Amino acid sequence: MFALFVLMLASPLLIGALIGVAVWRRQRRTQPPIDSGVRWAVGLAAALLLILMVAQILRAVLPPSAVQVLAPLINWRFLTPLLVGCLALMVLLFPVTIRRGGGSAELDRRTPFSFASRGTLWTLAVLIALSLGLAAFGGALSRPDDLGQYRMIWIELGSTSGGTEIYGWYYSVPALWVLGALIVLVAANLVLISSPPISADVDGDRATRRFRIRAVLRLASSAIALHVAAVLVFLAGTSTASVTKGAGGVEAISVGTSFAALTPVLWGAWALASCLGAALCMSVLLSAVSVPLQAPRRVPVAA
Repeated sequence: MFALFVLMLASPLLIGALIGVAVWRRQRRTQPPIDSGVRWAVGLAAALLLILMVAQILRAVLPPSAVQVLAPLINWRFLTPLLVGCLALMVLLFPVTIRRGGGSAELDRRTPFSFASRGTLWTLAVLIALSLGLAAFGGALSRPDDLGQYRMIWIELGSTSGGTEIYGWYYSVPALWVLGALIVLVAANLVLISSPPISADVDGDRATRRFRIRAVLRLASSAIALHVAAVLVFLAGTSTASVTKGAGGVEAISVGTSFAALTPVLWGAWALASCLGAALCMSVLLSAVSVPLQAPRRVPVAA
């Protein structure tokens, strides 16, 4: 039974990783050579998120004593994917390209989105909107606990009532601040990558910028998807809470949360979000470690 539980938690991440491998195999045939410094930065950034996913799987197999010791850290489960995502995007800020001259002339006006695909931009936008929607949903249902922290939902049945934790403002407000920082880092990466003048090697330069920006958008989306997955699985657990009243031969009456009917939807959405986060991360990591190394430029010497 325990093995099935662990498999259930790990399977979306494993399936997502396999999808990431498939995406990488499809794209690697057209991947141009990339500078080693860029490859190292992208690979390190993707590895940070991969370590987070492995840690999430290992947490499920920890003994109860270890879980009790790590209880304070588990309260960071909503922030951790976003914090790791911010760290990954900081890594992707390097190497910074500075060119003061010697580039090629361009007729087209470049913007921070010039080298980004619409698909990756839309994926990021949808995930941001989903995280905001979940924060508003949980916050609206949350009520203060004894300490005044908005992280409880109460179920009332006549004179009987019961409460359980929910993704309320106590959890969502800090997550929204970190999400804002992640969005700022995405914007900084897009500007720093797209702004410098195009080098003399126009095709190679453009390919490198597309590679870097694709990595930025996919890893940011991966971090937000893993955050959304953590919220969804928490809400799925909250939705199953109920209060039962009845004793002494009287038929028991049970009342659940106002969104109990959404339990299957929340579990399904959790699996999809976990799968998406793993697929995006794995595709970036494999593209970083397998792309051809850019050969050093040879400068002709006059005889």
